[in-house]
Amino acid sequence: MIAKGRVSDSATRQTLPGATIAAYNGTQLLKGTITDLNGMFSLEVPENTSRVEVSFIGYQKAIPLFRDGILEQVDLVFTGQENPMATITAKRTYNKYFLAAAVLILAIIIYKA
Repeated sequence: MIAKGRVSDSATRQTLPGATIAAYNGTQLLKGTITDLNGMFSLEVPENTSRVEVSFIGYQKAIPLFRDGILEQVDLVFTGQENPMATITAKRTYNKYFLAAAVLILAIIIYKA
């Protein structure tokens, strides 16, 4: 069976490019794919598949039902949880003596030019 469909946000109806669609037999991953830029997917589902899961970071997983391999749309519900890996904090520290030395070197370069 080839499963086809579209994945979108349940509240905004905005499609979710890069959502994961995976076929499992118990806990064993059999086959998977991701949605395209329009949220569309096509997955050849192996015969021994027990379930198909649709997931996207920050959303609840969905286990859709297919009718003759066709799935009109899967709506994922946003959990409202921030992904800790999505927040990046950077801090730059410097020593005031290094800054003074850099300013002095810059002044010498400008003076000699």
